[in-house]
Amino acid sequence: MMEITTGLRISPPKAIPSMTDQKPVEELLQYARRLRKSREYSLALALLRKATSVESDNYEILTLMAEILVDTGKRPEALQVRKVLKEFHPDFSTFYEFANELYLTGQHDEEALKAYFECLSVMEGTCFQLFEIYKNMGNISVKLSDFDGAEEFYNKAYTVKSDSDTLLINFGTLEVQRGDFDKALFCFRQAIQVNEKNDKAWVGLALMHSEYGDPALAWANLTTALDLQPLNRTAVLLYAKWAFRDRRESTAIPVVENYLSSENFDEEISLILIQLYVCLNEFTKAQIETTKILAWNPNFSEAREIQKQLRMIGEVA
Repeated sequence: MMEITTGLRISPPKAIPSMTDQKPVEELLQYARRLRKSREYSLALALLRKATSVESDNYEILTLMAEILVDTGKRPEALQVRKVLKEFHPDFSTFYEFANELYLTGQHDEEALKAYFECLSVMEGTCFQLFEIYKNMGNISVKLSDFDGAEEFYNKAYTVKSDSDTLLINFGTLEVQRGDFDKALFCFRQAIQVNEKNDKAWVGLALMHSEYGDPALAWANLTTALDLQPLNRTAVLLYAKWAFRDRRESTAIPVVENYLSSENFDEEISLILIQLYVCLNEFTKAQIETTKILAWNPNFSEAREIQKQLRMIGEVA
């Protein structure tokens, strides 16, 4: 039996249950599930790794291990486990979860597309799963600049579920990539009709009205998006960009500050906040934000240069 590892080096806890002859794996699984519920992820993984030394191909062990790795943000390790699961248990469920893991990493687009085709070859899933497969295949195709392929997959997803606001936004994004703003505008409007609280649809609408030269309506759409979801990163970036353009820096600062209060480390948006502070001559706040960035990433050369410039300004003042 081979032992499934996840790249983790975890010392087994003192309270690991003994491997009795009657039901060693069942006992370990039971404890691991309890530990997961109490968010004792490291201990749960230690138990599961011990269990794989007894049954390396156990479906429940490997599935739980993958789920906990996802819980803890260790997607590369989860992907390794999903791959082992697929090899030991080649059915739709394991193919589907493996393909999803590839897709969610965002770094294996062509491999994910191939994995989804593999799912379709043994299709036994639900309508929801079929919809997700086609939608995700469309998204991958957009990233690969295969716009015709993306349209084909989105249309297939649409035949499964025609009232998805998420899919309508994807259609709109595809048309933006193609440069057909009329179709994109229609898709974003349709998405809002399906779900008026979809912040991404409002961002899309804002972009289209900006393209059509209606800044007042674009600002209104963008504000609606942020009212619905203040942590929409695309909306925050767009708001700051337009604020520089339209000299509305003072209104952008609380939007960006609010985002960073929840998303502690975002270098790009932190730099934007510093620029906003500097535009309004709030140099002390800019220095504080620069210090925060460097505390997170001492090797961030751009922030280091900004810090030097801010010190020079302080000396002149």
